Amino acid sequence: MIELIDINYFTDQKQILKDINLKIQRGEFAAIVGPNGSGKTTLLNIIAGILKPTGGKLLIFDKSDISAKDRMRISYVPQKVTSFNQSFPISVIETVLLGLCPKKRLLEGYLREDLKKAEEMLKLLEIENLRDRLIGHLSGGQQQRVFLARALISNPEILILDEPTVGIDSRSEELLFEILAQKKKEDTTILMVTHDVYAVTHHADKIICMGDGMIYTACSAKDFSPSKFESVYKYRIKKIEHRHFYSEKKD
Repeated sequence: MIELIDINYFTDQKQILKDINLKIQRGEFAAIVGPNGSGKTTLLNIIAGILKPTGGKLLIFDKSDISAKDRMRISYVPQKVTSFNQSFPISVIETVLLGLCPKKRLLEGYLREDLKKAEEMLKLLEIENLRDRLIGHLSGGQQQRVFLARALISNPEILILDEPTVGIDSRSEELLFEILAQKKKEDTTILMVTHDVYAVTHHADKIICMGDGMIYTACSAKDFSPSKFESVYKYRIKKIEHRHFYSEKKD
């Protein structure tokens, strides 16, 4: 589904990506980890078509020339979903419906089934109660769920996520991985950047370690270990356990 061959990227006379070679198969869940400034987001932007590589070859769906129709098969949730005009008067349901715009003809309105699909996405993300709220009035975690719903409504074949767990609560993170597990069963290819190393080792198929604009290692999640991460980056990572206690109300 995705293949990068000797990809390089320069900006302001600085090399951001250096000879990136990577293959991601259909239905694979690949997680990219690494320190800040290692080129992870730049790599996602190149795969999503937002940036063009300075050198090398990018193949998506086994094609080097990606058509607009092919781009509709890809959904991308960027790292800073809150970097928009917070005062813009658009509701949650309208925001989710925007995910269908690329598949619409010019001036074509939304159909009843489009609205039904958007409401199903809100229910899936457990935010149906926010349906008519303005997007700018939501918390960062709530906005993250809304933008994920917008990305999922088009039923993409490739789903790209840049640090989707930043700023969300434990239930939102749990829900995210539940949804990704379901999308994986549907043969969706998932590429996610994250700092949550321990979480992705339980959910991803492949772990890709980046640093200094290069891929240091790419291995099966089953073969990945904290010691491997520490040997690559020369510092220890911290494991934090979250324990949740629930009490049942009895009559």
